Amino acid sequence: MTSRGAAETITVEANSTSATYDGGTHSAAGLKTTEFVVGGKAYTVSGLSTEDPSAADVGTYTNNITGAAKVTDAAGSDVTSEFDIEIKDGSLVIDPAEVTIKPKDASKPYDGMSLVASEFTATGFIGATASRA
Repeated sequence: MTSRGAAETITVEANSTSATYDGGTHSAAGLKTTEFVVGGKAYTVSGLSTEDPSAADVGTYTNNITGAAKVTDAAGSDVTSEFDIEIKDGSLVIDPAEVTIKPKDASKPYDGMSLVASEFTATGFIGATASRA
């Protein structure tokens, strides 16, 4: 093991995923990378895991990184003390789906009064969400 002097900063980031609501389950799992090259030398970070959120409902879910980071060089030597390790949590974001409701075959010039129509068309509903509208 060779000391490199001043501590280098390496960033370990959890994976993030975004999706539009479709009734299915989505997830954000794992870390973007655990291998880094600094000054031409390869290093590996271990000892970390993620919460791996999985959800179907609209919302934002954090993919937190937990554990104690350990940095090893190519020879397997612990060189953690030579690095400042920055942790960046990821996220799972499920955005609302777009839903459109409009009158079926009804129109009139604007006159300040409400448009009255007895039939409507709806697009964009997913599965059972139509009954919750």
